[in-house]
Amino acid sequence: MGMKNLDAGDWGLLECEEKKYDAKQTASFSDDLVRDFQDYHDRAKELEAGYGRYYNNATHVGKAAEASKEFIGRRQTDEIHFENLDIQREFLNRVCYIEDAFKDMVDPSPNAKIDSVVLKEIKQEQQVFSRVFDEEGYELERWTKMMVEEFGKFGVSTLPSCSLIRNIYEELSGPGGHLDKCNKKLKEFDDYCLNYLNQSGLKERVYNLQCTIKNTACGLDGLTVYTPCMAKNPIDVIKKITNFFKSNKTEQEPETKHPDEVNELLKEKFDMKKKEAEEKRQKQREIHEQTVELLNAYGEITQEDYNYLLAISGEATTYEGFVAVAYSVINRAVKRNQTIVEVVSAERQYAAFNQKSIGVVSNTDVDDAIRDIMNGKVDNPIGDCDYYFGRAPGKHNIWVEDFDECGKIILVEGNVFYTEDDVGKIHNSKDIDAQYDDSSKIIYNAEDGSGWINGSKNGVIKDN
Repeated sequence: MGMKNLDAGDWGLLECEEKKYDAKQTASFSDDLVRDFQDYHDRAKELEAGYGRYYNNATHVGKAAEASKEFIGRRQTDEIHFENLDIQREFLNRVCYIEDAFKDMVDPSPNAKIDSVVLKEIKQEQQVFSRVFDEEGYELERWTKMMVEEFGKFGVSTLPSCSLIRNIYEELSGPGGHLDKCNKKLKEFDDYCLNYLNQSGLKERVYNLQCTIKNTACGLDGLTVYTPCMAKNPIDVIKKITNFFKSNKTEQEPETKHPDEVNELLKEKFDMKKKEAEEKRQKQREIHEQTVELLNAYGEITQEDYNYLLAISGEATTYEGFVAVAYSVINRAVKRNQTIVEVVSAERQYAAFNQKSIGVVSNTDVDDAIRDIMNGKVDNPIGDCDYYFGRAPGKHNIWVEDFDECGKIILVEGNVFYTEDDVGKIHNSKDIDAQYDDSSKIIYNAEDGSGWINGSKNGVIKDN
């Protein structure tokens, strides 16, 4: 067994000012780790069988034979092989724990991505906008006040107020605002997981295992030793652990299991991951089939339909957000046997609808979303939902009456999607009053500042 000589300091966690996390990359790493461990343990059975045959072979007798068997049983099996397996099991447990900790402490979304430097840049940028608006808004209010005082006798009495937008900027980028809360959650998670990893003792155990392998190899140099051939060297797994410590920071000690239980534990985790992946693929197939059925039911999306969808681009400004908005329009068109043009242009249906915006591309993400729907490249994320709304101006909660009696409720980029059957049960500007009881549920809490349910503006709230 040969391996690269690593100093113990190489296993230290990298500390830097920037803190970032990508849930997709971590999940992908975890999946790869499970597969690699499972593959290694399957191949390791040959090694264990070879050690066992040699150790229990009664034809080898004498002092030298007994010493050789002791070496195989204690050094090769216990101190190297089983220790390697136990390190892998411990590392896998901690990776899975870190994934769960991020979901609990920061964001439960499987697509979550956060970067402290980006948050800082956004805050600085928004604070500049806030100062500019504050100055311009003050001037606007001052001049209009002068005009009202001058021309009030002619009936001019309306005074504009910029306080709402000032409050929005304050909630977003002010001290203790949303961006500060996001950064605080990330830092607390980072500190917690750094401490959790440092207390594991894994880097010391891996370093000691490296030294044991190196010293053993030096001691056996020049001797002929029975070594069952293994196609995959355990050093590959140790390298993965090294790379993880160098690229991630993550008090509770997991239960220590005997090495005999390792294969069963990893097989259980592997089977669980495999089952989750298959369920996810099956769900994606069902969504795709339903999307094809919906688009076939509507028929060709015309150039005029495309132009009118552009006219409500203000309903959602991100690609994912407008995909959901467009599909809600298509759902309504199919249910009412109307065209997209008729649905969009109906009176008082879409607040962002603007005649001057028909056919005008003002947002490339919206344009891409519409074109991908027209070409069948993106599936419908909201099922049969044909109604939606976002947050109303001011500190209003979004809440649901008789939650258990409601049908589908889905969040996409801060818009709440639901079906016509639940119109009147979901509110975004109606204050909670005597109608709110134990059967109700708050989707967005503006009063206590806790924000979206489950901490994310995306997700299935209810799916009947």
